[in-house]
Amino acid sequence: MAPSADNKLEYFFEFIGSSATICIRPGSDFSPTLPRHKRVLSLLAFGAIVENMLLRATELGFVGESSWLPCDDLSIIARVCFSKNIEISPDPLATAIPFRQTNRQIFFRGAPTSMQKDLLAAEVQKHAGTRLLWLEGDKRWRALKLIWLAESERFCSIRLHEELFSTIRFDLGWKDTCDQGLPPAALEVESVMRPMFKAIRHWPLMRCLSAVGVHRLLGLRAGFLPAWQAPALGIVLTSLPIEEGAVAAGRSFERLWLRATIDRLVLQPMAASAVLSLQEDTDLYSSKKCRNSLRSEWADLFPGEWPAMVFRMGGMLKTDLPSVKTGRRLLSSYER
Repeated sequence: MAPSADNKLEYFFEFIGSSATICIRPGSDFSPTLPRHKRVLSLLAFGAIVENMLLRATELGFVGESSWLPCDDLSIIARVCFSKNIEISPDPLATAIPFRQTNRQIFFRGAPTSMQKDLLAAEVQKHAGTRLLWLEGDKRWRALKLIWLAESERFCSIRLHEELFSTIRFDLGWKDTCDQGLPPAALEVESVMRPMFKAIRHWPLMRCLSAVGVHRLLGLRAGFLPAWQAPALGIVLTSLPIEEGAVAAGRSFERLWLRATIDRLVLQPMAASAVLSLQEDTDLYSSKKCRNSLRSEWADLFPGEWPAMVFRMGGMLKTDLPSVKTGRRLLSSYER
């Protein structure tokens, strides 16, 4: 029930009964040669997975300790060792795990209160090396431009375009959900825009449209407008090395998201501007100009830290629920 980029992260659980340990093993696509932005997104998700496990353990009367990347060959991402503790109190965040969801509706309303913001920041700070910052004033405007740049790049780069559209299950139509990948209905694309959005999954068409600047309009709709309209725009920062920081930020961001769920706040992660800034020149997923702009702007905004996750947030009414919620595979399919 943890979040992952595009709902396609492959991993397996291995239970070692003699030591009450669960190992998380990655799928074959997680390797040392994985482009850095994909690696960071995966580590963010693994951090959220382990955080959920530790929270759930408190409801069952256990405490857990995790160790990360214990094998040089990446055959194991994390080990989580559990022990019984009759004095442990259930963490209230665990109750929100089944209800956490992404909301991609363009209009959010009702900003979180000062008290809610303080509670969200406190959850992030529970993991050393991470902090939550609310983007306001000049920093918000500069972040909005970076969000626009990164989202536009996803449509004009052939590799990022393939990465984006390979996860969308157009075979489902605009009403159904699925347990792997993204159902189109979850994207909250306006009815009038759906035929065009489905058509641009074909790279030759998108390449031609990008030549006349259509990718900028798509980036405006996908990133800038939703973030600009949102009552609150936040960022989780870390001062840790990239791999360690990605795991810590994944754990912190999951706690933030669960606290937001309890407080009836809606949230959409907007990771592109953050993770694309971490790309290496050898990755060849985005243009050098885009990479350099993202990298230099974020570094100027937050010296000594790097952005792990940008997100937008607002309040929630009954009418604000997303059209569909993505599912998850059967638990048995994760066992190895």
